[in-house]
Amino acid sequence: MKKLIYISGIVTANLMLFGSMFKVMHWPGANVMLVLSIFIFCFWFLPAALINSYKNQEVKKHKWLYIITFIVFFINLAGALFKIMHWPGAAVFLLIGLPLPFVVFLPVYLYQTRNDKNNSILNFLGIMFGLTFLAVFSVLLALNISKGVLNNIALDTIKKDNDTKIYLAKSLAMAEKNGIKQKSAELCDYIDLLKCEIISAAEEIKFENNKLSPDFDIQSINNMDNTDIPEYVLFRKNGVGELSVLKQKIYAYQKDIQEFENKDLQLLSNSLFDISDKNINGQIYSWEQSKFPSNYLIIAIDVLSRIQRNVRFVESEILSE
Repeated sequence: MKKLIYISGIVTANLMLFGSMFKVMHWPGANVMLVLSIFIFCFWFLPAALINSYKNQEVKKHKWLYIITFIVFFINLAGALFKIMHWPGAAVFLLIGLPLPFVVFLPVYLYQTRNDKNNSILNFLGIMFGLTFLAVFSVLLALNISKGVLNNIALDTIKKDNDTKIYLAKSLAMAEKNGIKQKSAELCDYIDLLKCEIISAAEEIKFENNKLSPDFDIQSINNMDNTDIPEYVLFRKNGVGELSVLKQKIYAYQKDIQEFENKDLQLLSNSLFDISDKNINGQIYSWEQSKFPSNYLIIAIDVLSRIQRNVRFVESEILSE
C-alpha cells in the first residue's frame, strides 16, 4: 500500500508539473494532464496517504488534524483546477480556500500538537512554508482580470456592434459605388467568422452561417478571460494564425479605398487601417502585437468589433459622398 502511495504521488507530481508547463506554453494536452493530476491527488493520493499515516500510528491521535488537512488541500486544489479550466465556481472555491490554511488548519495543527514532544521547530517551519506557498499560489490564481473589468469591456463591445449596425443601415439605404459594399461585406464577414470560431470553441456553441445571431448577448459568455483559444486562432492556427490573413484583407481593403480621389477619405483609411509596425518606447511591435496586446477572449472580440465598426463607418462615408 505504501509503495503504491509513493508511486501515485510521484506520478501525480510529474503530471501536475508537466501540465503546468504545457499550460504556460499553450501546448495541447495541458488541460488533460492538469485535470487528471489534481483528480488523482484529491481523490486517491491525499486520502490514501492521510489514512495510511493515521493507521500507522501506534497511538491513534490527531484525527481532526488529518480531516482538516484533507479539506483544506481539497478545496484549494479544486479552486486551482476550476480557475485554470475557467469553470464557474472558481471564485467561490478560492474565496473559501485562501484563508483556510491559516484560519482553520494552523490553529487545529497547533492545538492538536501542543503536547507532542516529538513535534520539532523544523516541522513547524515546514508547515508554515507549505502554508505560505499554498496561499501565494491561490493569490496568484486570483490575480486575474476581474469580472467587472470583463463586463465593462463586453459593454464597450456591444456599443461598437450597435454602431456597426447603424453604419450598415445607413449604407444599405444608399447606392453601391465601385463595389465598396461588397468589399466591406466580405471583410466584415471574415471578421464575423473569426469571432464565431473563438466564441464557439470557448463556449461550445454553434452559430448558423458563421454569424453571431442578433439576439446573442456578449455578456453571456462565461469564459471571457479565456486566453488559450484566442491565442491559438489568432496567432497559431495553421502555423501563422488568422491575424495574418486578416491583415492581408485589411491591406487590400485600404488599397481599394485609396482608389477614391477624396483625400480626406484616404487619410481616414490610412489612420483606421494602419497595419504598419509600431515603435513603442524604443521597441518594435507588429500590427498583430499592438492591436491585440492581450489574448483575453473578450478583448480579442472587442478589437475585432472595432475593426468591423471602422469598416462600416468608412463604407458609409464613401457612399454618402
